[in-house]
Amino acid sequence: MNQLTIFLAGCVLALGCIIPLRADAQVVLTEVQPLTFGTMIMTSFATPVQVVVHPQNILPNYSGPVIPTVMGSRGHYNMTGAPPNTPFTITYYNIIDAAYGGNPQLTLDNFTFEPAVLVTNGGGVADFFIGARMTSVGGGSPYGDGTYLGNYSFDINF
Repeated sequence: MNQLTIFLAGCVLALGCIIPLRADAQVVLTEVQPLTFGTMIMTSFATPVQVVVHPQNILPNYSGPVIPTVMGSRGHYNMTGAPPNTPFTITYYNIIDAAYGGNPQLTLDNFTFEPAVLVTNGGGVADFFIGARMTSVGGGSPYGDGTYLGNYSFDINF
């Protein structure tokens, strides 16, 4: 049985804004908690393993031949310095599947966020949470012990 730890690094490469900001305004995005899929033991490689980390504050779903030893966690981001009382959207791109050495990759997809309606408060502040799905390839392809790293990027558009 192999023990895998899966971490993701999220980053914002661009903030798009279509409304004017003060010249001294600076939007700051802080990753409070990274999105992770936890640590798990795959008991078989024949059937795909799937882990869904929800953006809501609930436990992840693990399916397939897997035993979680450390639960995954949703990503938590805090944004300050944004336009007050302004809705915004998140667009994901540049998703890099989780990999470790020459082992098969773990596919990352179905990125979601919470709250369902994204809007800054009167002070230009917003907290939001990110979830996603991770899937192994199955078919008997073995995964070695180790920390599998992936990456994703997103734009915030006002």
